Amino acid sequence: MFHDFKLANDRPVYIQLKDYLKRLIIKGSLQPGQKLPSTRELGLLLSVSRNTIISAYAELESDGFIYAVHGKGSYVAATAAPRLPPLRRAKSIGRRASTIMRGKPSSWTG
Repeated sequence: MFHDFKLANDRPVYIQLKDYLKRLIIKGSLQPGQKLPSTRELGLLLSVSRNTIISAYAELESDGFIYAVHGKGSYVAATAAPRLPPLRRAKSIGRRASTIMRGKPSSWTG
């Protein structure tokens, strides 16, 4: 695995790696709960800097595709569903709240 990763010059390497790993997770090549290679190991395997791997893993964790266990490593999330960025999440919550509030009892003030 990871032998089909090819670098392009048009985008930062960590974004290319993040997108590559995300595709592997979505298509099921990486299973929920599966341990990912360490940052050092994957860096050597792909011939990229460890800092690049760390950045890609951080983005994947932020997006909800992987999770880290301190001292153990990184794993594919059980529900590898992308999380909404904070602004979109806030707008979504706001829409749901306004929908709920439209049906509020007349005794409520606000």
